[in-house]
Amino acid sequence: MPVSRNASRWAAYVLAAIAAVLIGVIYYAGHYDQAIQYVATNALSPIFALAAAMLALLALVKSKPNWKDRYWIIWFCYTCGMALWGLGELTWSIYALLLNVPVPYPSIGDLFWLAGYPFFFWALFVQVWPFREAFSQRSQILGPVSMLILAGATISVLFPSILATEADLISVVIGVAYPVFDILLLAVAIPAFLLFRRGEFWKPLVFVILGITLALVGDLWFAFATLDGTYYNGHPLEMLFFWSYLAFALGFYTKLKQGAWPR
Repeated sequence: MPVSRNASRWAAYVLAAIAAVLIGVIYYAGHYDQAIQYVATNALSPIFALAAAMLALLALVKSKPNWKDRYWIIWFCYTCGMALWGLGELTWSIYALLLNVPVPYPSIGDLFWLAGYPFFFWALFVQVWPFREAFSQRSQILGPVSMLILAGATISVLFPSILATEADLISVVIGVAYPVFDILLLAVAIPAFLLFRRGEFWKPLVFVILGITLALVGDLWFAFATLDGTYYNGHPLEMLFFWSYLAFALGFYTKLKQGAWPR
């Protein structure tokens, strides 16, 4: 690998680490000045998500667009999925900063976030489809099955909070849907990582899995916080979503610096 490419990749990792630390500092500073934290975090969240979408778009452009090409389909779906999440963040920010809605949940933004999941799922599905025969192996089947069990366990853990909550039905359904969808993404992403772990394509998937996992923890925390009424705009759990976008961005950037997916 050329030294310049290796150096640029490490520079991206360092910048992402610095950004992650700065986000932590902003939330810590919220203990002293909540107004600044409120404005900063709501303004930055769509920037982080849309920056990740832009990196996916660059990978899409690099693939020499052809809608019949598997590589193009993968990156088209990643781009659309992350762009929809970015629109979700932008909608939240508009509600919070321009319309003075402290906690815009549920809102139109949730439609964008939920609409992004099918694109992420399809990107991962298309990626592993040529290797579907490997899923007949017991070790590959255990991954999806364990994720589905985890989805059921998640709903069971949330169930007491659901029964005790005073939130409306729509809020409850959306709050539970997010972690369940995250788990379903992991049910495809983890076996895909196991399939590619001996090649160069495992590195982007590591960051994608990290991004999904951070989103899962954040969504679970968000579900509990909204169900028991303790969530507020500027809650520390939001750091997990910022870090999730950084992880996705690194995954997309890492793949952008590599060759194309095998066709």
